[in-house]
Amino acid sequence: MSIKLIRSTKIFAEYVIQKLTKYRYNVNLERELKEQAENFLQNELDSGALIPPERISLESLDLDDRRRFRLVRDDIYSRFENSAEGTQKDSFGRKGTWIPRGCKLYYDNVENDYIKVFEKYFCHKGEGAFLNRAIDSGLYRFLCPNLNYLLIDINGDLRGYSIGAGKVLTRYEFERYIGFALRGVIETETKRTKLYFYDLTRHNVIVKDCQISFIDLESVLPLKWFEQGSQFAREHLDQVDLGWEVQTKWYSPGWYRNFVKQQAENVAKK
Repeated sequence: MSIKLIRSTKIFAEYVIQKLTKYRYNVNLERELKEQAENFLQNELDSGALIPPERISLESLDLDDRRRFRLVRDDIYSRFENSAEGTQKDSFGRKGTWIPRGCKLYYDNVENDYIKVFEKYFCHKGEGAFLNRAIDSGLYRFLCPNLNYLLIDINGDLRGYSIGAGKVLTRYEFERYIGFALRGVIETETKRTKLYFYDLTRHNVIVKDCQISFIDLESVLPLKWFEQGSQFAREHLDQVDLGWEVQTKWYSPGWYRNFVKQQAENVAKK
């Protein structure tokens, strides 16, 4: 039996046990999250001016200091660099070269947080092209209370962020905390900002101190991008240019897909 199959079986067994017996499931936390969400939605219009996250210089962090920072993951995914001299092709038929996409995740032993650092291209025309918009719109004011600060380079460009460490949700916790307790907030904020989460999975949500935090903040796209084809992606290469159609990615729950589809249709009518 493969390691992947063993892991999947274990996760499914844990899900069934938690669902049937509530073993190691915090019912009180579910109620508290539901109350937090209701309070947020009631007070949203009276919340006043949006307080932006703190921004600190990327150069001020000595990420090579192994006593403090530990490299957890070095992203090995690729993006396409368009060039006439290239010998490879992307999904749009252009010539160029596939190169490593820059994204590193560090753990800060002092602050007990995780720092995600992107190459400059990532938030310029890569998968994080709409992260600035998401931050500025206040999309994460409720959905990421663990956001400590944003990383800015010497030119003022967004290069990453820091989020306090927490526990990744189990499959059943994700179903109840996200699909039930916080569903109203997620749908309301999607509709308000006209941005949707295409990678909303349990692995990208943590719980800490009775609060839920999204941790994959860059995985957002405008509603008008939803289910668009190759021609649309080609026409918007000035905004996102990866060598493939980013809008084809979808790992979020089915209930959320139905909601996003409806909202995207409403946006298209305007």
